[in-house]
Amino acid sequence: MNQRLLVVASVVLLIVAFMFAAKQYQASQSAPTMSKEQQARLMPSYAPTLGPSDAKVTLVEFFDPACGTCAQFSPLTKALVKEYGGKLRLVLRYAPFHEGSETVVQMIEAAKAQGKYWEALSALLASQQTWVFNHRVFPERAWPVLEQAGVDIVALKEAMKDPKIQAIIAQDVADGKALGVSKTPSFFVNGTPLERFGYEPLVQLIKSYM
Repeated sequence: MNQRLLVVASVVLLIVAFMFAAKQYQASQSAPTMSKEQQARLMPSYAPTLGPSDAKVTLVEFFDPACGTCAQFSPLTKALVKEYGGKLRLVLRYAPFHEGSETVVQMIEAAKAQGKYWEALSALLASQQTWVFNHRVFPERAWPVLEQAGVDIVALKEAMKDPKIQAIIAQDVADGKALGVSKTPSFFVNGTPLERFGYEPLVQLIKSYM
């Protein structure tokens, strides 16, 4: 009887091992390695990030601060980084498609000098309706929002003159164009573009790399 149980247990272990190996093989086939060029296009060293640099999964988002859908997704992607605790990293890139939104991007980038990047971004997205009307951007109406978020406006306006900010925006726009980004938000998970847009498809794509 003991010998029979041993044989059954061995068979079960072999089946489990086979299933695990098959799953690993399938994952390796569906998760192609990014080229160095693609990594550079998606994740430049200057891009703001949330989550550890050695996370198993990297979520890159090209966004426009004047985009309503981007504002809706912002708390969701942050929540995912927290939910997956150390396994997911979020990388933000700019795609200022709305006329006038490039000025708002400059504001957000300039807030880095005060250590207020995430505060500025969150405040602007949360109160987007106060400075975006009928898809038109009114950057001057964003100043009070930033001030309420604790940003020094005088210092911010000075920091916005830094040519490095314009260079960052230009690079993001060029990379987005090279990657085929034509709308916002656009997501890439470990280099794979999200083909079917939506929160659930995004979660499923992230989970496929976990």
